[in-house]
Order: sequence, then structure tokens, then C-alpha cells
Amino acid sequence: MTKQIKIDDDPRVKLTDAQRKTLFAAGMKLIEYSKGQSAARASAQNLKTQLTSLQASDPYKNASQAVKDSVSALHKKTDALLARTDPTAGFRGGFGGGPPAEEGANPPTDQGPAPAVPAGAGTGARTGRRGGSAAQGQPTITQERPITARIAQALQSMEGITEPLKPSTKQEIDEIGKDVAALTREADDLTKRQVLALNRQLESGKVPPLKAAEKAGTKAEER
Repeated sequence: MTKQIKIDDDPRVKLTDAQRKTLFAAGMKLIEYSKGQSAARASAQNLKTQLTSLQASDPYKNASQAVKDSVSALHKKTDALLARTDPTAGFRGGFGGGPPAEEGANPPTDQGPAPAVPAGAGTGARTGRRGGSAAQGQPTITQERPITARIAQALQSMEGITEPLKPSTKQEIDEIGKDVAALTREADDLTKRQVLALNRQLESGKVPPLKAAEKAGTKAEER
């Protein structure tokens, strides 16, 4: 014996099908951006681990000051990128109460606390615009608020799913996508091109080279 069951929408929710689809698509974008920034952070964290080990090695201690300065400079750049992806800042739940990354996933973690944002990084304070100055040829990324916090806040603003996507939230999601793409390009540049350049110095100074990372690509780059 079978019976038909009719499921009615919650009368408190006054959304059209198109508005529901827009909310869902926005949430999925944020999930992809979360994955992208996590991949960039993991790549940078791997580089930081290598640099820390290198600086503790005997060959490095006997290297020239020029080599040490280059290693220190790359280490500072890596710390700055990690600070902008601090997974402990503003992290809470996700779209519809779920996690902001893969289903069942926890916020990305690494060994030890995330480094503090370097002095001067606040020039990129979020004011509704992509802010801050950047070195020539480098992407401009909001630096004061970690991207993880911005993703979490955008997800939280849609948790009620009783209202259409606000224009301000859509604009912020678009900005996050641009910043994650720029962050990914910066991580790739640090862990590949700059590592290879440093390796030439290390090898000439008889210091073991670092391992260049695989490309930390993300769908955010395509948007």
C-alpha cells in the first residue's frame, strides 16, 4: 500500500526558486574559495617548514650572509601569507550550519600558532574595497582580516536562508573570489619561482636546495 506525501514550503520563507538557487550557488562558491585558500596555506606552510629546517642546518650556518638574507626574506614573505589565511580567526560553521570546506572537514590547522601580521599590513584594511598597496608586480590582497574570517562571515550571513542574497554579500563574495585567486598566485610564486631562484643561490653556496611545490591551483583563478 502506498500513499502520496505532499511537502509544502515553510510559510515563513518567502523565496522564489531563482532566489534559492542564487543562495545555493553563492554558498558553493564560498566553499570552493575556502578550499582554495586552504590549499594556498598548506603550500606556504610546507615552505615555512622547509625554511625553518634549513635555517637550523649546519650548511646554512656556514653559508654566506647573502644566502642567509635571501632565506630570511623568503621566510618573512611566507609568514605574511600565512597570517592572511589564519584558520583560527572568525571561524564558525558554514552554509546551512555545515563546515565551510569539504563535508565533515575541520578548519585547516598546522603546527604552532599562525604568525602575527607584519607591521604595515594594516594598510590593506577592509573598507569595502580591495585595499592596500603592494609591491610592483605583486597582487593586491586585503591583509588586515584573514580570508578565512571573511568567508565564515559571508557564510553566516546566509545561514538563515529566509531572505534573498543581499547585494552587499554578493559583492563581498566576488571580492573574496578575487582575493583567493590572487592569494593562490602569490603562493604559487613563493613556493615555485622564488624557491627555484633561492635554490640557485643555495647550490652555489653548497647548501642543500629546497623542494619546489606543486601548483596550488583553485577554481577561484577561473572566475
